[in-house]
Parts: sequence; structure tokens; C-alpha cells
Amino acid sequence: MDKRIVVLVTLGLLLAGTSTAFAAGSAASANLGNYTFNYSGNTVSDVTYTHDGVSAGLVSTMYVNGTSYMVASRDNSISDTNFTAFSDNGALVFLTVPRVGSTAYYLSLNGTVVERLSFTSKVGDMSTEDLSGAFVAFEVQGSASIFYVITNGMVSNTSTSISVTGNAISPVMLAIVAHGDLLQKLREHSRVHFTSPAFKYDSATGFVSGKYLTFYVNTTSGEIKYFNDTLENTTVFNSVTVNATGTNSTGEIMPPLPVGRPVIFGDLFLLGNQGYYYMFHDNPPVVSTFLLSNGTMNFTLGTGVSATVVQTPGISSSGYLSAQVGSSEGLAQVATNEDLEAGHYTVILTGQHFYAVMVSIGASVTLKGSVLSFSTNSTAAIGLVAPPGLVKLPPRIIQDMDKQIGKGKLAAVVSISFANNTAENASVVFNSSLTMHVLSVSAGKVSVSVSSDHHSGVNVAIFVPSSVLNGTTSVKVLIDGHAAVLTTIGNIVNVTSNTTAYYSFEAASNGTVVIIHIPHFSNHTVTIEPLTSNTPPSGLPHSDYIIGGIVAVAVVAVAGALLVRRRQ
Repeated sequence: MDKRIVVLVTLGLLLAGTSTAFAAGSAASANLGNYTFNYSGNTVSDVTYTHDGVSAGLVSTMYVNGTSYMVASRDNSISDTNFTAFSDNGALVFLTVPRVGSTAYYLSLNGTVVERLSFTSKVGDMSTEDLSGAFVAFEVQGSASIFYVITNGMVSNTSTSISVTGNAISPVMLAIVAHGDLLQKLREHSRVHFTSPAFKYDSATGFVSGKYLTFYVNTTSGEIKYFNDTLENTTVFNSVTVNATGTNSTGEIMPPLPVGRPVIFGDLFLLGNQGYYYMFHDNPPVVSTFLLSNGTMNFTLGTGVSATVVQTPGISSSGYLSAQVGSSEGLAQVATNEDLEAGHYTVILTGQHFYAVMVSIGASVTLKGSVLSFSTNSTAAIGLVAPPGLVKLPPRIIQDMDKQIGKGKLAAVVSISFANNTAENASVVFNSSLTMHVLSVSAGKVSVSVSSDHHSGVNVAIFVPSSVLNGTTSVKVLIDGHAAVLTTIGNIVNVTSNTTAYYSFEAASNGTVVIIHIPHFSNHTVTIEPLTSNTPPSGLPHSDYIIGGIVAVAVVAVAGALLVRRRQ
């Protein structure tokens, strides 16, 4: 089952603009993408989803009372007297302007409503956008599959039916999504991004302000100016400009966003077209994703900010990115959920009060003076993380960290954290052959699955908060239930054993960083538990504890760096 569909895609499709409607018809059938249904007058029946030869009936009957709403012309679309319908990115979308005193939609479901979730969105200026505001999503358990119904109307429901009303001025949307974990995405998004203050956008000046990030945006050209990290009072980029056509030989497309109209989801800001796509977080501070299609994106560094480009054993091919995301809905997931491995190029940004890491997949990277350029003739993804706290590290350690990343001595890092009493992890994977998943987090124990296509050993690092370790900073490590050998931070990054597992640890901000050498590979389970003793490893002076691999993991230890987040 494809699990890449996200609410952003569905909303983006609805906000793409207006055009002329298609001719109305009488009794007919429709085949829109993977969806089929029959329609006559105000009745839609037998809504079915088919994938890989397997069909699932979703809605037995739907009554639509309204007039069709004009949308931008698209291949998979129809327009009848009562509604307009189209399919894209895994969603079947209906639009209608309700008649006075009538129910816009009434659905008889081939399944049972198991959960209902309300959420909000804002597109551009709230006062002028028809489809901004409140939405409701239903998860429905059918006989053959789980599917979702999403609407911006006012709803009531029973276990097997949904009724949607609206006013006679604005269009009412109803979308059916027959695959994916959409409700989980909504739940996670609401929990993470609506607990912080929302971005504010001034459409007159283009100024976007958050608690930790401010910038100006030109919604016509896509130019970003004065991209400022307020936490460290640093202008990271004087400007970000893009020149991209959004077309290439592979036929890939960017996630569908309303051109020239920013989308705000709490502390997420999104803007894009067929050539580029921006996604900015306010919290975590400055975490950003940039997607680029057949063009060049230039970052002009702010005063006092310098860049170092290093090569890492990550992915360099945009073909890999295309294979992973498969479509624009997958690209939207990359941008929205930070689900991205580190690329072949890592860019270290440093300033007097600033430290950040940028990675890319599918783009070549050049640095000329103060201009950092990413170029591709296909599709590329660029990630930015600016973890607070690293500016306090001495320059010698920062420089050593850059070297360790470039030498590939750390294959991956995982940072465990908590948001609203829920365990999360954020990861950086510098070696594309490696896969890491946090299996469980409980008081006194963390379990992580580690696997690789290659048989040679690698070093991985895991940051565990003190709340998980019951307040201690010292740990023991088990590999598949067998104790690993404790060594020092200075030694661990240089271990080359193919037979023995080693580990080291060091107290970090609010927790412990654990670096583990896994001697050989297929699939392993790593378990971290607190030691009864708080005695640190001996044999090296303290200054040696903070060199080598420990500083590489600090990127995620402080802020939960780059770009993979999974809810436990």
C-alpha cells in the first residue's frame, strides 16, 4: 500500500486556480485515475478504487446538491451540472457550490467511520481564499481497505454515512483518498506544528515572521530575501533565487501548490510552482526543504556566514530520488515530512553565532565567492538544518566535525526526543547503504534496528535524552543481545574490527551521545540501557572526549537534525 499521500497534496490540488468547466452530461460513468464511478443528475454511485488489479468499493451512493465549480483544466477531470470532479496524486476530489438550504453531499459508505479529525489551514490571505479554514478528515474501515474522506464543509456523521453542508457562496470540497496513512500524517502534523505560534504573512510587503525565522518573499519570482535566524541573530542568506522550468525528460512534476500563493500550516510555510518548492519550519528553528526541477537555485550567504562543501558517501543521483518518491505526492512527502537521506554533497555553514548543515540529492553544488549554487536537469531535493547550541563549540571542534563528515567515519546518527509526551527520532544518514529505525523507546531502554546492504562494519551514533535514561548519563550497549565492548570517544571512530562490537558515550545537552561500531552487517538490533555506575570511560584526557565522531553527532544531539522524523 502506497503511504505517501499527505494532506498538503490534496489541498494543493484544490487551490490551483480557475478555468472553464467541462460540458454537463446525463447518465454516465467516469474513470479518473484509479477511481471509477457512475453519475446521473445529482447522484454519484459505486465509487471504486482499483490498484494492481484489486478493486475496493468505497462509497455506494453520494448525493450532490449544488452547482459545478470551475477548476483549472486537467486530464483526469469531469464537470456535470451539480459538481466538478478530478483525480490527481491519489485523491478523488469533488467540488460544488451548495444550493441554498440544501445538503452539499450525503455519502453512504461501504465501510465504518473509525476516526474523525479536525484541522485548519491557511492559504495566502485568509480573507480572500475560498478554501482556507477548517477541514475535517474521516478514516473509514472498509471491507477491503482503509480510506479517507476529507471536506471543508460542516459535517455530521453516523458510523456508515457522512453529511456535508456549506453556504451558497463558497465551494465545498470533498476528497476521497483510498490509500496511505493520511490521518496519521494529519495527527502528527497537528501535534507537532500547531502547538507552536503560527507564521504571520503580510501580503502587502511579503514579510514572513515566526518566533525563530523571518524573511521576505516575492511570490511572483520566488525570491527569498534576508532569511534570518532570530535565535542566533544571523542573516543566513541575503537572498535565495531560483531559475527553473519545472520540465524535464523524465516527466516528473513538483508537488501541486497554488502558484504565487503561500500556504501556511501553523509553523510551516510553503510556496512553489512547477519549478521549485520551499518548505520552511519555524520550530525546529530554520529547518527547511527546497525542491528544484530542471534549473538552478542560488543561495547568497549573509554577511559573516561562510560555506564549506564536503563530499559524503551519500546519494548523488536524482534517479534515486525519483525512484524513492515515485511521483509528485512522494516529493510532497519529502518536503513536508523531512523524509530524506543525506546526499553526496554536504555543505557546512558557519558564522560567529551560527552553524548549519545543508545536503542535497540530485543536484551539483558549486561555491563561488558568497554564492552557493545547486543545479539539476532533473529533480533535486535540498535540506537545511541549523541546530541551536553548536555555536558554543570551539572552532577547532567545528573544523574537526567537518573532517569527520567528509571522511565518512560516521554512517548515521539518530536523535531521540520528546514532543508533547511522545517519543520521536530525527536522523541523518550519511551512508546510503544504511537503514536505521527506532523500534521502541521506554523508561530505561531504547531499541534500534540497523541494517545495510554492505557487509563491512560502520559507526553509528544515537543521542538518548536523560529522561529515557532515568536521569543517568552512562550507558551499556547490546548488539543482538550481546554486550558491546566499552572504549573511548577518541578510539571509537578509528575502530576497524570485523569481529567485535565497540561503543563509547559522552554526556551531551540533556542526555548522552552513544557511538557504536558495528563490525559486520546484515540486520542487527541495538539496545541502549543505563549503567548502574556513572563512571566515564578512562584512558584519555577530557579534551579527547569531544573530538572525532562525537562532534559529528552533535548536529542532531542538540536540535534533531536532518531530515528523517518518525513518530514512535
